[in-house]
Amino acid sequence: MRQNRLYDPIRAIHYRCGELGLSLGCAESITLGKLTSALGSVPGASKILKGGIVAYQDSAKVRILRIDPALLQTFSAVSPEVCEEMARNLLEVLDCDIALSTTGYAGPPQGDEEVGLVYLGLASRNEIVPFRIEELHLTGGREDIQDKTVVRAVEILWEEISRL
Repeated sequence: MRQNRLYDPIRAIHYRCGELGLSLGCAESITLGKLTSALGSVPGASKILKGGIVAYQDSAKVRILRIDPALLQTFSAVSPEVCEEMARNLLEVLDCDIALSTTGYAGPPQGDEEVGLVYLGLASRNEIVPFRIEELHLTGGREDIQDKTVVRAVEILWEEISRL
């Protein structure tokens, strides 16, 4: 993971969230905890970061993140609809102000899955930051796709937090 590249933006995110009294949380599938780890890599992270949940299998998404099973059947776990529900539900699950979510296919390919298809979600209480879903089409190996997803998630978060 390119932690050094992310250190300054993450520090800035923490500083701005601290000024505003905002907390963060992550609901992760494709990134397997790497986003939470990156956001927790700066001193004092516990003042802002409430935590992260890795829900890789659909059953964990249903049980822990309270994803509607019908949504998973209709759209699949890698969809903007599920990514949205992951972020929105995490606001309640972790009682955080801003939630990030990640889902996607890191590979190797299985069936008709598009390796590198990723959805990032950003949700907040009372629309502190605007709701956002971003679709990415990334290249590289499994770890590259995960790392690029984390980098883009941090960028999205900073884009929105810096406007407050």
